[in-house]
Amino acid sequence: MTTAKIKNRDQGKRGESNKTEEDSTVEIRRQRKANEIRKQIREEWAATECGYRENKRRDAANFPRLYQSAEAAGRDFRQNGHRYGERQKTFRFYWKIPNCDPIKVSYFLTRFGRVALLPPDWCYYTRSALGLSVNKRITRPDEWEKLLSEYLNSPKAAGKRWFTTNDLLIRVFDIDEIRIKKIDQVTVGRIMKKLGWVRVRETVYPRRFGYVRPEAIESDQTN
Repeated sequence: MTTAKIKNRDQGKRGESNKTEEDSTVEIRRQRKANEIRKQIREEWAATECGYRENKRRDAANFPRLYQSAEAAGRDFRQNGHRYGERQKTFRFYWKIPNCDPIKVSYFLTRFGRVALLPPDWCYYTRSALGLSVNKRITRPDEWEKLLSEYLNSPKAAGKRWFTTNDLLIRVFDIDEIRIKKIDQVTVGRIMKKLGWVRVRETVYPRRFGYVRPEAIESDQTN
């Protein structure tokens, strides 16, 4: 093989390597942008829920991502509405944003035939205000502490010293594990801390985080 061919081959390999690195960088940027937008959407839903719960006026200017996704939902229905089933009540599509991974958006038609975003299951007050069905297993956020406290002090929990947030979401609220959301886990964790339970981690595999009774910690320290 001549020197020129070897040089061309090496340059080709370097070019392919640089292209792979560039593609990887672009993909990472797309994922990061999508994650940031999803976070903004969650925060705006949380603010919407707070507004409905406290009966405060909501200014659309404070919810830019929800407004943009609602516009995208309207475009999707105008373009693809004829493809959906006549009895279909809710719709889902992937919102395509430049230089960003697609973001799943859910919406429904109001009784007046208008397109409206479908609030997440945990938005109890928002869904109620829109006349949507509410997941009764999740219950209202302001009742979580009461239900958790009642369960933890009941005979059913008397012999158990340690719970994960998923344990409690399944036992107390009857939520299927595959439907548990991060916000549900965070909410339960905050309440457990408020009730005086201590967050610890298992010392053996799978080393899950959970909450133990305060008296159990004191007993272990005494022994």
